[in-house]
Amino acid sequence: MAAALQSFIDSSSPSQGKPIHAHIIKSGHHSSTSISIKLLILHLKCGSLNNARKVFDEMTKPTVSAFNYLISGYFRAGITEKCLELARKLSFSGEKPDGFTLSMVLRLSAAMVSFNLAKQTHSQIIKSELWYDDFLFAALIDSYVKNGMIGYARSIFDALPRRSLVCSTALIVGYMNQNSFKDAEEVFRCLVQKDDVVYNAMIEGYSKLVEKASRSFEVYKEMRFEGYKPTISTAVSVIGACSLLSEKNVFSWTSMIDGYGKNGISEEALKLFNKMRTCSDVKPNHTTFLSVLSACGHAGLVSGGKEIFESMEKDHGLQPRMEHYACMVDLLGRADRLLEAYDFIKRIPEKPNSDVWGALLGASRVHGHVAMADIAAMELFKLCRNERPGAYLALSNTFAAAGRWDGVFRVREMMKERRVSKNAGYSWVDSEEGLHGFHFDEISGRSAL
Repeated sequence: MAAALQSFIDSSSPSQGKPIHAHIIKSGHHSSTSISIKLLILHLKCGSLNNARKVFDEMTKPTVSAFNYLISGYFRAGITEKCLELARKLSFSGEKPDGFTLSMVLRLSAAMVSFNLAKQTHSQIIKSELWYDDFLFAALIDSYVKNGMIGYARSIFDALPRRSLVCSTALIVGYMNQNSFKDAEEVFRCLVQKDDVVYNAMIEGYSKLVEKASRSFEVYKEMRFEGYKPTISTAVSVIGACSLLSEKNVFSWTSMIDGYGKNGISEEALKLFNKMRTCSDVKPNHTTFLSVLSACGHAGLVSGGKEIFESMEKDHGLQPRMEHYACMVDLLGRADRLLEAYDFIKRIPEKPNSDVWGALLGASRVHGHVAMADIAAMELFKLCRNERPGAYLALSNTFAAAGRWDGVFRVREMMKERRVSKNAGYSWVDSEEGLHGFHFDEISGRSAL
């Protein structure tokens, strides 16, 4: 019964599991705490708060996790008074609230702007000895920040035995919201490890003021150099910041084009690129062309991409690099123009590298072109026999999707011979549920039936 409920909870159609509830009551399984909790989760996933509450109220002794699930459900629905009611009920039930419970109450205090609730929860955290829960203390800092008590938030931060990234980010957001840029920068610079969230927080904070536009752009450059991707709102902030710069250089133009392209706003990326070419003294460089070609590929703008690629050398005197050739193969491949992509590769003046053949292999796999996938993979294996196990899997998947088990077997033998690392004895196949591993003997047995 528990397994059946879990399967519906994990599915994309949890409401189909609702009839099980009546069966559970008839069979007498409703007295089981674990079954009741799964029923509660099922109803929450279906958006049935009333049914979830009914299951909760029928539990002889609700567990902390049952309280947590229902509090979270009410919070997501914006019913704050029910969240508080349950939190109080838990505190009088004899059960001890855990870190998740307290973090939910802190989120409530932030949403309700209740300084007293934040202080009461802070006191409870100290009594609970939960001093090593980073996410709980990030919620506490965030709660004080949103209650306008940045000094309290900083004192909590300074008292932490370990200043984690998540706590630092919560404090930085607070400082940025108050335009305390110096304090935010101090916390940011002390971070040994950064992530995309903290970079996005810094960039969006700086982008609010015209005089901080250049600093926003500098942090964005650092973010991209470190390999992190901006959110759509951050990309828009950077684009706005770049537009405020008194003197735009090639990097600021390219950053704006890249920001639009990476976030699916390809038409704007192309407009900006054309504006750069016609209305600006700044000339596009190799990186600019890579950004705009990538934007064309994501939008399926084949003719526009081809025209831009040809203009590199013809109009701007820039010799395409291998990454530009790979980008063009990807652009043609996404549009299912695989023969054209292959002809394009054959015309590359230099020897194509693994990125070029990898782009063709990836597109061939997506479009189920077995022969082209085989050609691309063989060329790729000549360049790097063991360094790219994903290429072997991509080829194997293409064969499997086409029912070519002889091809799957050949790839498997090739990997074994070359000692390419992968789960021994298994091949892979894509289905609607995702990538699955199977032993080739199982396939042979099934196909023989």
